[in-house]
Amino acid sequence: MTQESTIEKWMSAIINIEFRRDPNTDILIKIVNDFRSGKITQDQMVNLINQGYLDPRINGSGTGTAIYMMYKGMHLLVTARHMVFDEQTKKAFDKILIIQDSSEKVHREGEAVIMNLNMRGHTMPTSYLFSSKEDDLAVIVLEETVRSKYFIDVLEKRNYKPISIEDIDKECKLKKGQEIMSFGYPNEISTRTTKTLSISEAYWESPYKSIPAYSIGKVADFIDKANYFYGDIFVTHGNSGGPIVSKNKLVGIVHGAFDPNTEYPVFKELKNARVKLYIKSNPTFTKSTALIKLLNQLNIK
Repeated sequence: MTQESTIEKWMSAIINIEFRRDPNTDILIKIVNDFRSGKITQDQMVNLINQGYLDPRINGSGTGTAIYMMYKGMHLLVTARHMVFDEQTKKAFDKILIIQDSSEKVHREGEAVIMNLNMRGHTMPTSYLFSSKEDDLAVIVLEETVRSKYFIDVLEKRNYKPISIEDIDKECKLKKGQEIMSFGYPNEISTRTTKTLSISEAYWESPYKSIPAYSIGKVADFIDKANYFYGDIFVTHGNSGGPIVSKNKLVGIVHGAFDPNTEYPVFKELKNARVKLYIKSNPTFTKSTALIKLLNQLNIK
């Protein structure tokens, strides 16, 4: 497979997503009651909304990358756990929105949002499955979510192409210096434009438009017994959850911000400052073998 066809394939399989929590109901009730009791004026109430207490444009959680996948006849989104798990509420974010892709190859028809992510799935306890915090993986089964058919229809209309289990490296035995590619929506170069939305519109769609990007690098270090490896390659905010590809196979998922001091206690025992700087300077990727284990936990017949 040529590099050009590899790029085209993986660019078509990645989705720019935004995760959000719903506006805080307690705050809404308090603001309404304060207005009704005369404690605040209508203009003050509007100002509170615009300050972000209720405005989902500001109350959003951030953006990242997801991989579109077909697995046992089901449509999945594979991404990073920290993109789905809300540390404030200690549960999944309430909504997933697709950020409109501004590239010419994608048909922009309709808006897509998954709501009530924490509701019980149709056949599963939840519509998602998390790995450990260290592995930083999440799988969302679209058929188990609210508005799933519409969401999947929009993906198809926008010409996204899912990968399959055959596109994943099931052994992930990489070598130091082996070429790798990253695909995703890094914020610094992918967010091209924003659009002005009303409060009601912002509840249902993202104000951003973006375009995917890729970079080429090498494996910086590989540890056989670990669930992660290091890469000498450009990734940044927005790449989280995106694929790392080698020889046209998924070999890793972009990990969240890596803090070895807290996530890997053995790091504290290292005496060599240069080794510590090397580890902290290279981006971390969760191995594809960890994803295979998570997929095997899904209760899909």
